[in-house]
Amino acid sequence: MPTYHRTGGRARPRAVPADTHVVPPVDPARALRTALGEVRDEAVLVISSRGLEVMCDLIRRGARSVTLLRTAERPEAASASLVVVPEAPSLEWLACVLGHARRALLPTGRLVLRVGALAGRQLAAQITRMLRVHGYTAIVARQAGDQLLLQAELPGFGRQMHA
Repeated sequence: MPTYHRTGGRARPRAVPADTHVVPPVDPARALRTALGEVRDEAVLVISSRGLEVMCDLIRRGARSVTLLRTAERPEAASASLVVVPEAPSLEWLACVLGHARRALLPTGRLVLRVGALAGRQLAAQITRMLRVHGYTAIVARQAGDQLLLQAELPGFGRQMHA
């Protein structure tokens, strides 16, 4: 399929390599919903300054309880089986939030976070290291369009049970 390139007043066809395919944009809300999976009967903590839409979606999908927390607030300890961070604007911000998420999660709880545009492999590796430092395991990072989705779990045993 040719594309047209405009030069000097005339449009000329330009060949596009056959193996090039256009990736359709991914709906960030849908990608997050897919990463969250089944939320029925979960106690969920959403950490975001603009997480109302995510909170409403979780309630519609059957979450037992959903709490929206601003980043400056400290969550109640061991109060959530799932922590959702729908957007992480920077690594510095995320470093602070991971401590809050760790405090709020029950043993065997899980964390799902989304990092927006400009997320690449290097950033995924940095965030994975940060998650490991906080005691998370079973870390999975996957690209969804220009979004990076990470999932992690807290083990139900080990040093964090005695801290």
